[in-house]
This record gives sequence, structure tokens and C-alpha cells, in this order.
Amino acid sequence: MAGVIVRGGIGSLEQEVLAGRHRLVGDEPEGPDGHDAGPSPYDYLLAALGTCTSMTLTLYARRKQWPLETITVRLQHSRVYATDCAECETKEGRIDRIDREIALGGPLDDGQRARLLEIADRCPVHRTLSVGGLLTRPPGRVYSSAHPTTLRAVFSLQRGVLATMRCPIHLQPGLAHAGDRAEEGVMEEDRTTFETLEAAFVEGRLSRRDLLRRSALIGASAAAAHLLGSLGLARPAHAQGTPKKGGTLVIAKESELDILDPHSAGGWVTWRVSKQMHEGLIDEDLTQANVPYPKLVPKLATSWDVSKDSLTYTFKLRKGVKFHDGTPFDAAAVKYNIDRCSAKDSPQFYARANAYTTWIWQFLKEVKTPDEGTVQIVLREPYGDFLRQLVQGGGGAAVFISPTALKKYGNEGIAEHPTGTGPFRFVERVRGEKVVTERNPNYWGTAPYLDRIIDRPMPEPAARMTALQAGEVDMIYVPHPDGIAELKTKGFKLEQGPAPHVWYFAFNLKDRNYQDVRVRRAINMAIDREGMAKQLLKGTAVAARGLQAPCCPSYDPNFKDYPYDPAQAKKLLAEAGFPNGFETVWQTSVDGSGQLIPVPMAEWIQRDLAKIGIRMKLRTYEWITYIGYWIKGMDDASNKVGSQQMSWGMTSDYWLDIVTNSSHIAPPGGAGQNGGYYSGADAMLNAARGEMDEAKRAALYRKINQKLKEDAPAVPIINDLAPLMLSSKVKGFVHAPEEWYDMTTVWLA
Repeated sequence: MAGVIVRGGIGSLEQEVLAGRHRLVGDEPEGPDGHDAGPSPYDYLLAALGTCTSMTLTLYARRKQWPLETITVRLQHSRVYATDCAECETKEGRIDRIDREIALGGPLDDGQRARLLEIADRCPVHRTLSVGGLLTRPPGRVYSSAHPTTLRAVFSLQRGVLATMRCPIHLQPGLAHAGDRAEEGVMEEDRTTFETLEAAFVEGRLSRRDLLRRSALIGASAAAAHLLGSLGLARPAHAQGTPKKGGTLVIAKESELDILDPHSAGGWVTWRVSKQMHEGLIDEDLTQANVPYPKLVPKLATSWDVSKDSLTYTFKLRKGVKFHDGTPFDAAAVKYNIDRCSAKDSPQFYARANAYTTWIWQFLKEVKTPDEGTVQIVLREPYGDFLRQLVQGGGGAAVFISPTALKKYGNEGIAEHPTGTGPFRFVERVRGEKVVTERNPNYWGTAPYLDRIIDRPMPEPAARMTALQAGEVDMIYVPHPDGIAELKTKGFKLEQGPAPHVWYFAFNLKDRNYQDVRVRRAINMAIDREGMAKQLLKGTAVAARGLQAPCCPSYDPNFKDYPYDPAQAKKLLAEAGFPNGFETVWQTSVDGSGQLIPVPMAEWIQRDLAKIGIRMKLRTYEWITYIGYWIKGMDDASNKVGSQQMSWGMTSDYWLDIVTNSSHIAPPGGAGQNGGYYSGADAMLNAARGEMDEAKRAALYRKINQKLKEDAPAVPIINDLAPLMLSSKVKGFVHAPEEWYDMTTVWLA
């Protein structure tokens, strides 16, 4: 971050706005058509937008006729991109969007300004973006030419009213040079303070008026602690003091872990550990919370390029990286690992790894290694979400294991000797008791603060919470909803937020009870999701809105799923030929990765279904056993059921394909993720998969989500907020919009 940051400060400008010395956009009287008569003459709080790069702008838009929705604009390399917008669909067809790559390298010329205004005037969301500051910069202010920090902006669009904006650099008045460490610390304080306010606003715990008033005070960081304390809000962990090295973090997890082979293991609970030891070519930035979904960042590759035909991905590898056993990381190591998962004629091929990573490498044609620092992955056909799939975990991951270790221990034995390049390295595993990892002293990147992490499986929520209070563990996953309030009164910290998670039951379409769509729709209408979220889960989750999980480009928070209507459900059931209901068997686990409290949740559903005449028998297993049955499909001879439950999701839109495309149905004796045998959206899914434009691809997946609602091959129940409880001594933890986290930022006070 070089150069002069700001003269005067946006914070002071905002205070003038709040004091009434300037009018906000939307303060003008409405015109005869009901729209604002025109924009304000000032661009106010987004004045710096035209000069900031490498950041994310998040808009929380609310209009009278719209529920809360999120829009994202990414500014990269001085070009502007915007996500799809539902308001851009008109009877005349799709209109142009702001994401047409209009250059923002300098002051906009008349043609560029006219182009943006033409687009913006046709869409109330984009119109607000334009008057908010995309088009002009007020004179007399100097801003940084670039900085890597995430830009935050919160809007309330009520007749186009711009509420507030915060940028961790531009909100500071009077700064001289960004290189000053003290000033960077002040900016970090302000950034984290605002993130807490922003989260409270988004979650409905803070009104727009309070957000405006309180955020105007952030310019003086000395008041940050008092500001947050007065609101009853916890300061983000990474803002609490100066990080220090050392110490052992003990974490209680919700189930036993699967094997520690990252190519061949299922479940987030396992990946949260394996990820700390293994790395891929690229990764997600998990140091940022309060973003719609994590951005992609380099990891073992420093850069990548995609060919014009979208078939060849060229990665330049990071130099000087070594695996934990000292083996150099190079192009040969990359190819060795990919061949293990995909090349059936290679000596290291492992069928289990192939099954778990099938959706990553399914279109792989070949892997080329022009030199030891370059890898080219060549696909047979375009795969729009390929890069997003490279960063996924919890079901087989595209990360790298030491070829030396694989040859030494073999495909089965490597699970007991995980050997990656990550910031933590394996120490020991005692099954049912603990997995121990320690700081990698030779890590190529920024070294973690912690000396060690001990992950302990504790399937019972009460046991986890007791251990936390006793000081036996420092962090617990999935606290029981009934105990969270008491833990908070005792000084423990609750961390939760949106995650790519949907807790759902899929139907067995080979079972005659579920072959009539009216039965499946009836079940969707019979379950009180809102009641479950509020009464049973106590606000640690929200009712699901369709099968697509949150925190991915295509997620639509305005999607309207089936309403809770038992009377209509019973009517549909009778029309389908089941006036007295039927008996059926559903199955779930008793614990597990992302499973929350699965048995009480399934029993809630059992009671709701009984009200419309469906007599559901519940079958349960511990997590690892359950995964073994789940992946075979519901009509497998070993365990036939009418419906089975899973909690899953990805920051990749392609997740919908994984669980509903017929190509992912398990072959006899094999493994697959479409356990209900649905095939009704195959054509739409195949078309979306090949679309390389992210906005267009997201629009296609939104239509698929609507198709899945109509066909109802599953019943989405809950979106988890991924709650964790932390001891007050745990600092630096970032609850990113993922199901796993970056533990290098965590430290102990």
C-alpha cells in the first residue's frame, strides 16, 4: 500500500451527511412514476470506489417490495464486474449489465459514463450503484491508487437511499503514508470494529439508523471498545491485542474423524484437520468474514491462466516449497497426485480416491509438465466451476501428498502418515481420542502462531460444552442450542455466520411411495422449517431457501420455497392416492460433520409428517458407518430406505450437479452422491456446467434451483450458521463463509 491514503477522510464526510449538511441519494422527492426524481449532486461515501482495486464491495439491498438480498461487485485490475441481478430480467429479454468490463483505469470518459448510466437507468439496483459512486469521484480528495484490503459497504435501498460505506483505509482522516505500522494498526482496529457492526446489521440485531450513527464514530479507534460494548457486541477476535506465538489449542469436534487421506475422506469434520496439513494449487481466502463467498487466491501455484477454448489451465508453481518429509514440491509431484485420483493405468491409482474426487477430475484429459515449475491441466470439455472445485474439501480434495510418502506407506497406509506442505504437520492419532498436529517449522508461507492443535472427537454436545467450561478444551463445534446463552453469560464467545450448508432429506425415487411428485411436494409443505430453526435450533440456523446452499455465486436469498401448509399437504397426499398416508423408513446419523443435532431434528420432522398421515420410522447410525451407507444410494440391497439425510453444500454452484445429476448415481457396489436416483434436471445441469461466464452460469443454476423445487427430489430443511463456542483466550479466529477455517491466524492470549 503505497502513497497518500486520504485527505480529509470519508468518515468526516459521512458525519456531514448525517448532520444534514448534504442530502443522501433518495432524499429528493419522488417523480410521477414513483422513482426518485434524480441523483444527489454528491457521490458521498463511495467516492473512493473508482480508485480502489483488489477488493470486494458488498451491498445489502432492501427495497419496499424486496426481501434482503446481497449483490457483489468485484474490482480487479481496474475493471468492474457485477453479479447477476434478478431485476435485469425483463419481458424483452436479458439486458446489459454493469459486468461488461468497463475500464476504470482513470477518470471515466464521456462514452464510458454514458454507457454505465444507460445500463444503470434500466435497473433500480444498478441505478443506485451508479449514483452511489461508480461513475464519478469528487474533486479535491486524494486516495490510494491500490490496496489489498477488502472494502466494506452497507446500503439500505429504500427508494434508493444510500445508507453508509466503510473502507478500512479511506475512513481514516489525515493519514500520510500507508507504510506506517501504527497507522496500519489503527486501520485494522477500524476495519474489525465495522465488520462487527456490519454483521449485527445484516443479522437484524442493529437498525440502519443505529448503524449510521455508530459507524460514524469509528474514525477514532480509541472509542472502538466502548462503541462495541455499548451495543453488546463482541469485538472480532483478530482485533483483540497483539498476536503472540506459542501454546496448544484444544478443539472438541462433533464426531470421530474419517481417514486422514485428503483424497479419500468424507466429511467437513475431517477436512478441517486435513486442510491444515495439505494444500492445493489455489485456495480460498478464509481471512475475510462478512463476504458472500470466499475469493480464490494463489497457494502452491503463484498464478494461473486459462486458454481461450477454456480447456487448458496453466499453473506456475511456487518455488522452494517442500513436503513435511523434505520432498520437493514440483510439477512431477502434482502429476503424481492427480494420476493417483484419475489415471486408472498408473501404478499409484487408488479407486477410493477416484470415487471421492470424481467431480473434480471427471473431465480430465491429461496433465502436462513442460518444466518442473509449470503444470498444464487439460480438460476434454469446458468446466465452468473447475477452479472452484479445486478448492473444495469434505469429499475428496485436490491437494497434494508427498510422492515419497505415498510410495513408502502405500495407498492404504498414507492415512496413518499424512504428509503435505501445509502450515501444520502430523504428530499422532489415537482413534476415538485425539489427532495432534504441530507447527511446520519449514513452512513456505506465514508461520502459524500456535505450537500445536489437538482435535478431540466428542460426539455428545453436552460433553463438549462441559469440557469447554472445565477448561479441558478451548473451542467446540456445534454447541447445543439450549446451552449457548448460558455459555455466553460465562464469558465464552459465540462465533457463527452464513456457511455453504444445507441440511436436507433426499427421496428414493425407486420407492413407489415417492414416485408421484405430489407426495414429495406434500412432504415439503408438511415440515415447519421456521419453527425448527427458531424453537429447536434457537437461532443457530435458518430455514432453508431451496436446495442450493448459501455462500456460492448462484445462491438467491429471495428464493421462495414451499410454505408450511399441513392442510394443503394432506390434500396433495390424498390426490396422489394416499388419503391415509403410508409407512416409510428414513435414516440419518446420530452425530457427524455439519449434522447439528440430527436425531432431534429428524424427530421434529417425524412429528410433522405424522400430522398428515405419514408414519416415518427413523433409522440412525454413527457418522462413519452412516457415510458408508449413504454413498451407496437408497436402493442398495444392504440398506433400502425411503429417504436419507445429508448436510452438505459448497461455495461452488456445481454442488447442485453433484447431488442431483444422474451421472452421480452410484453404480452397483460403487459410490455416488445422487442417492435418490433423480434425473429430471440433467439437461439444464449439463448446460450450466459448460458455461464459463460466472454471472451467466449463476443465472442458469438459479433456474435449476427452481426446477428442483418443482420436481422436489429432496426436502431442504435448514441452513446452518455453523456456530462455535470459544474460550476468551482464543484470539484471531475468523468465521469465514466456509465450513472450514484458516487456523494460521489463531493465537492464545
